[in-house]
Amino acid sequence: MKHSYKPILTGSMAYGKPTEKSDADLVLFLSEKEADLLKNLADPPTKEDIEKDKQYQINGGGESLRFGKLNIIIVTDEKRYEVWRKGTLQLKKRAKRLKEKAAITRDAAIRHFEKLRKKAGLFKS
Repeated sequence: MKHSYKPILTGSMAYGKPTEKSDADLVLFLSEKEADLLKNLADPPTKEDIEKDKQYQINGGGESLRFGKLNIIIVTDEKRYEVWRKGTLQLKKRAKRLKEKAAITRDAAIRHFEKLRKKAGLFKS
């Protein structure tokens, strides 16, 4: 794969309907060393964060770190990065086509990414 690993804004800020309570989800492609540096700076995880993170990792989504209302999703391999990139682009196009951002719900996005991860061999059911 010969493209740069740009940060990917995903979630409700990219294709959903963000509310005042929404956080920003940013996918970053990092080395293990870079990921470890960020882990030391992140907010302590809540029980809910730990449970969500377990699901992300089980389902091949990467590791999630919270910095206030910024949620950084760390991926350390090309396959996971590509799933996030492709899935976010597909959902943005779908939202634009529907002309109503509310049409892409969190649950619909989760299902979409799970399908892509299964197809890429990343999803463990």
